[in-house]
Amino acid sequence: DDLHPGNHITVDLSLLPENPRKLKVYGNADLLQLAIANIVNNAFKYSNNKPVSVSVAAGKKEVIVLVKDQGIGIPAEEIQFIYDPFFRASNTSYFEGYGIGLPLARNVVKLHSGTLAVSSQSGVGTTVQINLPIIDQELLTALMGS
Repeated sequence: DDLHPGNHITVDLSLLPENPRKLKVYGNADLLQLAIANIVNNAFKYSNNKPVSVSVAAGKKEVIVLVKDQGIGIPAEEIQFIYDPFFRASNTSYFEGYGIGLPLARNVVKLHSGTLAVSSQSGVGTTVQINLPIIDQELLTALMGS
């Protein structure tokens, strides 16, 4: 990664289904890529070169993307503000940023009828979970056929 050359990433795809159709999400690929890239870049930025892990799995009705870092974390008293545009946690002053990546990512995920949840502990790290609904293949086939 040119933006964060010292970072290490682990990608876990062991929970992917054998049938790739169970991973199809209806939406704008560019926007979804932007949202996930923002989350991964934040993990790199705030991890101080500690490993970042990305896991992708499929539930019965959703694709789950989990991004976990071992970085600076978000102070508990500030977590409620993380989706406010331009908000930056008090422990981020040494890092470049504008406070728009996470709110943008959340809005993109919501636009796709998904959810974005953040859990964090200051000094320990942050985990972001994105859930996106899987396309109902039977419904799609019925709609295309009519």
